Amino acid sequence: MRITNKWKILVAALAVFILGIVAGGLSVNVYRKHWSGEQGNRRDRGLEFRKKIDALGLTPDQSAKVDTIFTDTRAELKDARQESLNKVSEIRKQARAKLQEVLTAEQWKQLQESEKKDSDQKK
Repeated sequence: MRITNKWKILVAALAVFILGIVAGGLSVNVYRKHWSGEQGNRRDRGLEFRKKIDALGLTPDQSAKVDTIFTDTRAELKDARQESLNKVSEIRKQARAKLQEVLTAEQWKQLQESEKKDSDQKK
């Protein structure tokens, strides 16, 4: 009877271990799918769309044209993102200039030091 109990304990421990592995694997997939960040999601959508296009059975001529469309679109999106980043940077620069007009010299210095400290910690 003691041997049977030992086996039950061993099987239960093994089952808990296996369930932990499965739960961990599933949680990683859920995290990637829902909270992994915009870049990962863009990449996934692009791959999914490409698979849909590939499933259409394109002729070689169509395939070449589709590849050109994808290449051009990627370049346009990259440029649009860069323009957006440049605009955000300019807006932040303007906000800093307005803040500097409102804050005292000491407050401005404290703000700059605080930002530098945050920047250094991110590196």
